[in-house]
Amino acid sequence: MLCENLMETDNPEFRLWMTSMPTPKFPVSVLQNSVKMTMEPPAGLRSNLLSTYANVEDSDLNSCKQPAAYKKLLFALAFFHAIVQDRRKFGAIGWNIPYAFTLEDLNCSIKQLKLFLNDFDEIPFKVLRFIISDINYGGRITDYIDGILASCIISRYMVPEVINDDFYFSDTKTYRSIPAGSAADYLDMIKALPLNPSPEAFGLHENAEITTNQKLTRVMLETILSLQPRTSGGGGKTRDQLIAEISQNIEEQTPPPFNIEAAQKKYPTDYNESMNTVLTQELIRYNALLYLMKDNLVNV
Repeated sequence: MLCENLMETDNPEFRLWMTSMPTPKFPVSVLQNSVKMTMEPPAGLRSNLLSTYANVEDSDLNSCKQPAAYKKLLFALAFFHAIVQDRRKFGAIGWNIPYAFTLEDLNCSIKQLKLFLNDFDEIPFKVLRFIISDINYGGRITDYIDGILASCIISRYMVPEVINDDFYFSDTKTYRSIPAGSAADYLDMIKALPLNPSPEAFGLHENAEITTNQKLTRVMLETILSLQPRTSGGGGKTRDQLIAEISQNIEEQTPPPFNIEAAQKKYPTDYNESMNTVLTQELIRYNALLYLMKDNLVNV
């Protein structure tokens, strides 16, 4: 957006360098005194769709011989692009290897989609699925299982049923094939989507979000720790003192290990009551966690 607003009346000494890869030939002094900008895909399913349709105009939507089918398949393609990008936040559950899918992959697929719709009266869904998942996006995929996953994902959206208005992209019917309309209609429908999509939108179990939340928490804590002062000054506490206080506070709040023998007497193993066995197993696991916490907190 900043680059698009540049004008001829700007400072003549202004310089803009654009690169898609690092290079050792670029002067370090110039880099240190420059303002760095990076282009990254927006986080979130809704934000990704909004970013795609922000540059779509009505003239683009109606420039195809089959405008209704093009609008439907374009949204399905944009949804596929958002899914494969946002699955990376789930770690190894989303992809075995985090791939850097870009907007160029989507733009290339959109151009090919329009070509097929202009050249053929009958939509070749099988060919579209192969070109999009195996060639355009599959060109970045190096893991065999990830390649199968990409084919499975595209087969959910690029199907003849997507032409219908009552076709849903998720089991909860939160995401659906939007009726063919103008670019403003699509933006309004996308803005009404949930800000934080549930894992089922990606075809994952709800527990998959645990991995994502753990990653976000770790990144947040690492950022906070990186901003902590490295030396003491003005009577303030040092980083080690703060860590020691936090560790002591957690240690004081940590409950003692459970008495497994007493629990087994109160809830004995019984073939008619399987939960008693589960209770004992969970107490053993929880005690192992408590012992580990106590040992680590003391060392800290």
